[in-house]
Amino acid sequence: MTRLFFFPLVLAAFAGPVLASGTVSQPSIPRATPAQDSHERGRAEYTRKLACSDCPVPGGATDAATAKQLVMRIDGGEFELSRGERRRIKAFLNQRFAL
Repeated sequence: MTRLFFFPLVLAAFAGPVLASGTVSQPSIPRATPAQDSHERGRAEYTRKLACSDCPVPGGATDAATAKQLVMRIDGGEFELSRGERRRIKAFLNQRFAL
C-alpha cells in the first residue's frame, strides 16, 4: 500500500525536470555592430598595411595632426589600398584621433 502511495510522489517530483529537459541553447555571443566591425578591420588593416616597421608609415600616426596628414595622403591615393580599405582605415583614424 505504501508503494502505491510512494510511487506517484516520486514521479511527480521528477516530472518537472524531466519535462523541462530538452535542448539547452548556448548563451548568445554578442555580435559586433557594423561600426565596431569596421573599426576593428580598419585598425587591423592600418597596422598591417601602413604602420608596420616595413610599411610606408613605420610606427603610424602618433597624434591628431599626423593622422590628419595621413588621411590626406590616403585620399590622394599615395598608398595601394582598395576603396573599402581606405574607408575603413580613415574611419579608424577619425575615431582614434577624434578628427
